[in-house]
Amino acid sequence: MNILEGNGRGEAKIRYLDADFEVIMPGTHVLCAITGRRIPLDELRYWSVARQEAYADAPAAFEAEKRPERCRPARPDVATLIALAGLPGAGKTTIARLVAQKRPAVFLRVDEIEAVLRADDGHCNIGPLGYQIAAALAVSNLKTGQDVIVDCVNPWPLTRSMFAEAAVCAVAGFLGVEIVCSDAGLHRARIETRVSDIGNGHSEPDWKAVIDRDYRPWREADVLVDTAELSSEAAAGKILTELQPLLA
Repeated sequence: MNILEGNGRGEAKIRYLDADFEVIMPGTHVLCAITGRRIPLDELRYWSVARQEAYADAPAAFEAEKRPERCRPARPDVATLIALAGLPGAGKTTIARLVAQKRPAVFLRVDEIEAVLRADDGHCNIGPLGYQIAAALAVSNLKTGQDVIVDCVNPWPLTRSMFAEAAVCAVAGFLGVEIVCSDAGLHRARIETRVSDIGNGHSEPDWKAVIDRDYRPWREADVLVDTAELSSEAAAGKILTELQPLLA
């Protein structure tokens, strides 16, 4: 076990290895992927290298093995829901638009939905309503045979399962895509220089708000895209290539 220097007191960021784990960002604990319980690092005994997630105990690890694989369409005439996840400024919207144009697919942007909901009061608490509306719109479009790509931060297992369940409801395929930017300097520059294209009800976060965001890495995502390494065009191409087996 490699504990990095630091005095982190929150959730640690871990890379799980075959017989050990490496602490990427210091912290006191990790969360069980099944129960959500805190696991102190000195009590961490169970994890999955393939899923890159931790479990509180043996029953939780066994339960993880019982989880169904993602839903893939059985026929080329079945639509697919492509759910993106990633922090603001990672490049999701640009990539989503490219995929939507090239696929083609219906493009749903949760920020725009939430902006309408907050139009009369930019600081009102709308909770998960924007995500719920996006999931409902995804179902209605999937049922007509249209592919759908959802652009949102999608920060937690709860929000990701919302879209996976939407795909199941519509008898559609599902592809989870996490967009990251591993270059912190580049990521910050994007945040500090971008101009919002959304109207009233939306405000762009500053860099501190981005790094303080409660965002859980999507270990189970089907595709991982690092925009510090790939251009938007290349990232969209990677996602489209991954979709090809779904049409086989």
